[in-house]
Formats: sequence, structure tokens, C-alpha cells
Amino acid sequence: NKQQTYKVNVGVDTYNGTTKLGNNSKAQTMTYVNAEPSQSTVFTEINPKVIDVLGNANADTIIQNVSQLKLVSTPTVKKSATVSKILFEHNNLSVEDKESPYEYTFTVINSKFKVTIVDSRGYSIPTEYTKSIIEYIPIDITQYSFKRYNPTSSDIVFNAIIKYKQTTFKNTANVPTIKWKVGEQGTLNTISSSDYTMDTTNDTITITNLVLSNVLSYQNSEKMYLYANDLLTQDTENMLVTKGIPTFDAGEHDFQVNGDLFVADTNRQNPVNVLDAIFYKSGDTLVLPSGYAIITGGHLTNGRKEISFSIYTPKSMKNITSISVSGALIVCRQGGNYVVGSGSGMASVSLIASKITDNSIRLTYTSSTELTSGTNNDAIAIAIGITSLLVFILDSWNVYWYILVAFVWILAGIVIRFFRIPKRELVHNANQIIASADGTIVVVEKVFEPEVLNQECIQISTFMSPNNVHVNRYPVGGKVVYTNYHSGKYLIAKHPKSSTLNERTTICIETESGQKVVVRQIAGALARRIVCYAKEGEQVTQGAELGFIKFGSRVDLFIPLDSTVHVDLEDKVKGGLSILASL
Repeated sequence: NKQQTYKVNVGVDTYNGTTKLGNNSKAQTMTYVNAEPSQSTVFTEINPKVIDVLGNANADTIIQNVSQLKLVSTPTVKKSATVSKILFEHNNLSVEDKESPYEYTFTVINSKFKVTIVDSRGYSIPTEYTKSIIEYIPIDITQYSFKRYNPTSSDIVFNAIIKYKQTTFKNTANVPTIKWKVGEQGTLNTISSSDYTMDTTNDTITITNLVLSNVLSYQNSEKMYLYANDLLTQDTENMLVTKGIPTFDAGEHDFQVNGDLFVADTNRQNPVNVLDAIFYKSGDTLVLPSGYAIITGGHLTNGRKEISFSIYTPKSMKNITSISVSGALIVCRQGGNYVVGSGSGMASVSLIASKITDNSIRLTYTSSTELTSGTNNDAIAIAIGITSLLVFILDSWNVYWYILVAFVWILAGIVIRFFRIPKRELVHNANQIIASADGTIVVVEKVFEPEVLNQECIQISTFMSPNNVHVNRYPVGGKVVYTNYHSGKYLIAKHPKSSTLNERTTICIETESGQKVVVRQIAGALARRIVCYAKEGEQVTQGAELGFIKFGSRVDLFIPLDSTVHVDLEDKVKGGLSILASL
């Protein structure tokens, strides 16, 4: 017990064998001295905006989510002990410092802090601190849009919903300011408070169909930027407004065109007759490609002479009353014998054409002899009528169709390349973290990971371009302890907010040594489909396939803070091969 004094008696007995020769004793009074270590901590606000609104940096009052408090601990130890470490704790984040000066900076989440001193004899003395806190959430643009008033207008219609915190810092109200500009180099314009609705109960600003007059000609496309800021934070978004479409007002009713209708460019040059692209006129020629159709005999009745085909036209025949056909060739065979024509060539025949609708023609051929019974289901081959796209392209001799075919094949090759999975000699090392994806390192920094780890760690992000391999791999082996899919936006993958706002899947793997590594698959502007194979509770192997992000995007890794990083920004890495860090 920690009483003030103790009396200690020490006695010594002397023996020769078993014979006691004598004894001696001495009493000593001893005083108790407290040898427990102690520490004092000074809190300092280092966020200049918080200092500005509160008027000082002494941290008597702090602001949630934006205050940055620097904690500096001064330890005291006794009786020749030394300081082993100082442990700083806040909102489930625990950081130890083993060297002087003993300090750490927190972004404030709540009002509670704890500082623990541990000395060389194992004494551990915690001290808890509670600060006065002002509730606050950073300003956030949750929805927004910039759209043209109409296709030919230079006016832009603006809508937005913005979340903010209605509060007062000392005597200053936290009133947001909303600004916009056209283009990166444009001039900022402030939106008047009379142009939006402020809901102080739900801390929401709503802008509905605000017309920004004469800001972007319909002939131009440009990004429009939106800025929302209050006394402490700012949020920024942008959206591309595309070119408008030149139109003309035909009035309240349809109008009749007698003759031609020409449309020219803005300088009245290069006139084009619009009706030529819409309607056939007298004298126009429609060249039909050759085709190939197989009709089973079962679809033909015994003694039938007529064979009919329907042709659909690309333009309207609204003003066409009669149609003539010339240069038609046809061959028809049944059971190896020609029904029409002879030999391997085609016979010239007469076809009767009739208009079914404004966009379809029926062609009818009447044979001089009856077709035999179709009950035996023998195939009849007819070289006209139903056509495939490829036949149409090859037989029409139109250069644009050849270009289209080439484009389709190239596109197919690109898509096949997207989904390739090359064979690799994968790295397997329990103490190393390998790349989860092919691409470029775009982020290497210390961050706070709130979804799974809920603590500070190192983030390493790999950006996958459309040209990279897009299969994702497990960076470490172990047990999958967490998976979660989040729907979201489709910002470009390099956007700082893509990690928290985009569609994403989060996976956490716990290694055999108990360390946790988080992998986050993030969809981007082009990639809008994440495939994840991970299931909670399963054991996985380092380098095995984790999933796929169709058409690429970004993969974030969150690794322990004491890991040794082996890559730098802009380094090129390969999934399953490149070593990013060591545990």
C-alpha cells in the first residue's frame, strides 16, 4: 500500500553447522516516493481558417471536421526511468511517438483526446482531455447541372443542390457563397442570394432553373465551373456544355415546300437541298444489292409460280406513285436443278414493283413454270431478297461501307485487347505487397481510411489507361474479412474525389501475420462496370485474380503506416509482378 512510511527490520543469524552462534538485527524507517511518470500536453490550432474565424489558436474551442490540432506532450519520469513512448489517441486513431519532440496533429472528428505516457519500467499513465467543439460539416455540391435553354440559345439553365452547415462562429454567420465561370480562364460570377432558396432547417441551398443569360454561344462547347464555399471549406465541380444545334422556327403549323429547301452555313455558303436527304423524287435510282436467301420447300405450296421480296428504302417515297425495275438478275435452284435460269449464271428476268408503304417496295417474279411440291422440304436458293450486311457492303461498291467494316473490325480488336489476361510468373512473398493492376502510380501519400481500417495508413493508387491490362489481382495473401459495393458517380479516375464518390468496391484482406490491406476498385468516366470475385471468409492467394474493371479506371491500396514504399509517382507497374511496398 502507498502509505507514507514503512519500518523494515533486517535480522542475521550465524550458524556453525546446526549450532547457532549468534544473531544481529537492524530496524530502518523508509519513506515512500511516487515514481510514476507524468506528462502535460499543449493543444494548438494550426488550420489558418479556423484561427481566423475563432480569433485565436489556443484550441479552447475546436471545430468538427476542419480543426487541425497539434498536440505537443512534455513528459516527466522519475528515479532514473526513461520515456518509452507517448501514445496519442483520437476517434479510434492511435499513434505512438518514441522520440522527442513528442507531437502529433489530428483532424478533429469529436471532442475527446487521450495522451498516455509509458516509461522504461512499464508504467502507463493515461490522461484524457475534452474540448469544447462546434459541430460542422464541409460544404458539399451534391447535385448540379448546366444545360442550354434551347439548342440555339447562348443562355444556360443552372440547377444545383448544396449542403452546408448553418452555424455561427463567434459573431460571424457561416453564409455560403456560390460562384460560376465559363472555361478555366473565365471570370468568376457570384450568384445572388435572391436566386436561390436556403433551407436553414435542413442546411440546404437549392437553385432551380436559374437562367444565366448570353454566356455561351451555341457554336461553342466549353466547361462550366461551379464553386461553393463558406467560411471554412470549398467544393468545386465542372460540366462540359456541348455545342447547340442550329434550328429555325416553322411557326405553329407544318409548312408546305414547293420545289427545293436549301440550308446553307452561317456565311450562306455550301447550300444543301434538305429534301434530297429525306425524299425520293422523280427520276431517282435506287440500286439494290444482290442477296442470298434459303427457303425450305415446306414453305412453298405445290404449283406456286410467284416469288416475292420486300425491300425497305432508306428515304421516303411519299411523292412517288410508280416504280420501274430494270437490270434484274435472278437464279433459283431446287434439289440441284435450276428453277429459273440455267448453268451457273443468272437469268435476266422481269420483276413487277409496287409500293407497299412510303418506305417499302414489293418485288414480284412470276415463273413460266410451276414450282414442284415443297413437301419434301428441299432447300430452294434464291439470289435476291434477304441480304446480310456484309453482302450489302461488298456488292454496293461504296467506299464508306468499306470504312465502316474496317472500323467495326478495329473496334472488335480493341475490345478483345481490353479483356486480355497475359500469362505471368507471379510474385509470392508474404512480406511484400504487389501491384493489383497494370498502370501508372498517381498517388502515394498518408491518408485516413474511414471505411474499414478507420485509421491513418499509406495510400498507393494505380491509374489504368484503356491500353492497360484490366484484370485486378490480390496484393497479398490471406483471408478476405470485408467486401462492400458502393454505387456512385463516374468522375474521371484521376479526380481526387473519385476514391469516395465514384462507383467502387472495397475489399480487405487480413494476412497471416494479422496485418490488414485494403483494395478499392474504382470505376471511372469510361469504365462503368466493376467485377469483383472476392467473398468474405475465403482464403486467397497473393497474385490471384481479384476481379475486373471493364475498360479500366483506378485501383487504390491502403497499407499499414509502417510499410516501406518502393514506388514513386508516375512509375509504371504491372499487376502481380511489381513490388509496391514491404510490410
